[in-house]
This record gives sequence, structure tokens and C-alpha cells, in this order.
Amino acid sequence: MWVSYVTKLEGKNPDKLMLSVLKTRYNDDRLQSMIITAQKVPQTKPFAARMQEQFWISQDKTADDIFKLVKLDQEGENLFNSGELSTWVSYVAKLNKFDDRPDEFAVISYLQERFGDMELAKMFPAALERSGPNKNLISSLEALQFKKWQATGLDLDRLNTILTRGGFDIRNAGVSLNYVIFLRANKPRGVSAS
Repeated sequence: MWVSYVTKLEGKNPDKLMLSVLKTRYNDDRLQSMIITAQKVPQTKPFAARMQEQFWISQDKTADDIFKLVKLDQEGENLFNSGELSTWVSYVAKLNKFDDRPDEFAVISYLQERFGDMELAKMFPAALERSGPNKNLISSLEALQFKKWQATGLDLDRLNTILTRGGFDIRNAGVSLNYVIFLRANKPRGVSAS
């Protein structure tokens, strides 16, 4: 009931207001403990996830801080199997939303910087072959990378040239094929995607 009231009262960012009220009553350690406990209860899990993100924002945590905090930096190519991936992506999206100049590619840019553009692209097809809870998220991230490539004018010929610079890699075929599928589905009217 209190959550509904605050949401109506503060429409733009109710989570910030709720956290500030909670911080007047509880210290950071106690608040963090409450959030962790609330994340374990199905009815309060969505609220707890939002409070966790807002708590991190209040502590000026960067995307990199949270990437390390949830131990995604230790996952390597298993990154896409981690249950914490969606937590991190959600946090980066929220951080980006409050940025003065939001960047729709913030999440993918961070991952490209961490893994390298082409290495990240090669990780997606293998991750998509495995079925798991992150499959839709992985597909969205791959599409976001492709959208960024398309925005920079990367065509299939140039992509294949870049991919083959590093020598033979069986994963190159998956990247090329998925990019062709993306280009065909997202081509501007009157333009061929081959």
C-alpha cells in the first residue's frame, strides 16, 4: 500500500523517494540486508530489485562496479549463463536512463569494451544455441550489437573481412549468418541486405 502511494505521489522516480525514506530509518548495512531478504520472496522480488538498483545509484556505483560486484567479471564466456546478467543489464539501462545524454548502446558498448567487438559477437551464437533463462536477453543483446554495427554502416563484406583477419574461427560463420538475418529483418525500405 505504501509503495502504491509513493508511486502515485512521485511519478517520475518513485524508487528514489522510497529509498530516501527508508534511509532515514535504516543504515546502509541494515537496508542492504532487508533488500537481500526481500529478493528471496516472490511477492517482493520486483520491488527489491528496483530498491537494489536505486541503492547502488545512491552509492554512485558504476556499471563496472556492479559487473564486478555480481561477479560477472569472473564468468568469461559463461557470462551469458549467469543469473546475474539480467540484474547488471537492468542496472546499466537504469543508469543510462538518468544520464544527461542517454546512449541506447550503453550496455553493448560496455561489453564490447570488456571482451572486444568481434569476440563478443562470436560469443552470442554459441550462447544462443544453449537453452537457458537468458536466451531472450542474449538475443536482444546480439540484436543491439547488430543495430550498432548497422548504424555505423558496417556491411556484410566488411564484417567478413574483419572476422577473417584473426584467422580461421568456426564461430565466424554464426556471426555472419546471424548478421545477415538481422540485416534482412531490419533493412531500410528499398535497400537490399545481401
